[in-house]
Amino acid sequence: RRHSVEFRGGFRENPSFVYAGSFSVQYSNYKHSEIESVTGEIGTAFKNNTVVYQGLFDQRKEGRLSGRFGFWGLNRDFSATGEEALSPPTKQNAFAVFGLESLDFEPVSIQFGGRLETNRYSPEPTAARGALPDRNFTGFSGAAGIRVRTWEGGAFVSNFSHSYRAPSLEELYNLGPHRGNQAFEIGDPNLTRERADGLDFGLRHSSKRLRIEANGFYYHFSDFVFLAPTGGIEDGLAVAEYDQADARYAGAEARFETELHPIVWLNLSMDYVNAELTPDNTPLPRIPPLRGRAGVEIRYKGLLLNPEIIMANHQDRLFPNETRTAGYAVANLSGSYLFAHGHSAHIISFNFFNMGDTLYRNHLSFIKEFAPEMGRGLRVT
Repeated sequence: RRHSVEFRGGFRENPSFVYAGSFSVQYSNYKHSEIESVTGEIGTAFKNNTVVYQGLFDQRKEGRLSGRFGFWGLNRDFSATGEEALSPPTKQNAFAVFGLESLDFEPVSIQFGGRLETNRYSPEPTAARGALPDRNFTGFSGAAGIRVRTWEGGAFVSNFSHSYRAPSLEELYNLGPHRGNQAFEIGDPNLTRERADGLDFGLRHSSKRLRIEANGFYYHFSDFVFLAPTGGIEDGLAVAEYDQADARYAGAEARFETELHPIVWLNLSMDYVNAELTPDNTPLPRIPPLRGRAGVEIRYKGLLLNPEIIMANHQDRLFPNETRTAGYAVANLSGSYLFAHGHSAHIISFNFFNMGDTLYRNHLSFIKEFAPEMGRGLRVT
């Protein structure tokens, strides 16, 4: 059961330095119970009440400078009761201030921004686990980037970022069976903050008949938090511990779109990620393999059709106790038809996925060992 209410407001065309602003406050009251199939009794009950608020302000452009700034906050009251309660009842309070500025020196644009955030966790003592420590985290994340126009329709972009992330409630305090992941999860209340320094860069081109984009990235993490399978079994589930170590991520993605005919476009894309723990070059768990997509887009009057094939290579860069995942190819067909009449429009859309009813598994899935991805299906809206 979920009850939610949200209020929004704002202003614009203000004559002062702050040209426009928007505000939002959302309250959500959520509960769910897991019913035992044999006895019909409630095994575990969850409650998660949250208040999220935010303010965002647009600056009036002054010469080459423009930007926006704001604040964000979260109050969360979480509890789980029963035999399979993963985390103790915990209150979380978070608050952040942030800003993003742009300087436009045509043909060069510069962006820079930052975010200061604090997170506080206060778990309640339980009979099973006793008292757990309160944890407080405060850190700064920032980034700077440049965009250079290289030729007509082309641009080079590059960004450097420094990020700070506090561990989540689940990473700190989970201890017990997580049936959704089919894992017995063990958190670590002594986890430290996670920091990363990264560089990403890309080359883009866009014209009437051709769109190309190629991007690369490299990130180095200090005390990266990840869920590591241990090889053990508890309550019939694979044991996985939240751990942390230095790590690095590197990868690339590319997209190519060209007009074959005034109503037909060819769309190609690919992406690849290589991620590992740096102390011993051990691959990280659940990293996607090399993936590609090939399709066409057909537009004729109100009709849109998107046949495509999604391909993934096998993944054999494995974390200890992780199993290999075979490669696959899946064919999909999506589309829509638009009926426009005066002041009204009617849209019928559909998605016919896994048309060949291919049996395949997703390396990112926690339950891939016994649950493959969905077979042939059709959705119409």
